[in-house]
Amino acid sequence: MKYILKRKKEKLIREIEEEGLKKLKKMKLLKLIKDEIQILSIYWTLGQILEIINEDFDLKISKAIFYDFCKHNLLNENKNEDQKSDKGVAQNRNTEKYEKSISNIDDLNDLTLDFLSKNLPKK
Repeated sequence: MKYILKRKKEKLIREIEEEGLKKLKKMKLLKLIKDEIQILSIYWTLGQILEIINEDFDLKISKAIFYDFCKHNLLNENKNEDQKSDKGVAQNRNTEKYEKSISNIDDLNDLTLDFLSKNLPKK
């Protein structure tokens, strides 16, 4: 999994060359490798990911900058996905134990009378 960042670095070097990579601001670089950080966050802590990034890219990204980036870019995605999934979605309920199959009209009449006898107010 650590090789994900090395592959991304090689890809960036092919696109913007080594000098362009060194001139990139730290936040811009973090945005370019955001997907890789998201994948690595499944397996490693943010502190470990920061160490890997600093080693692979020969940088000195501070913990404050990295955690701030993760707070605004990575953690917000999870919140947005949760919010989207909650909107307009009906709850799935298991009603199998409450449902009875009705094979004919007599069964329906019996169930209706049973329901009414239990739920009508008594005089």
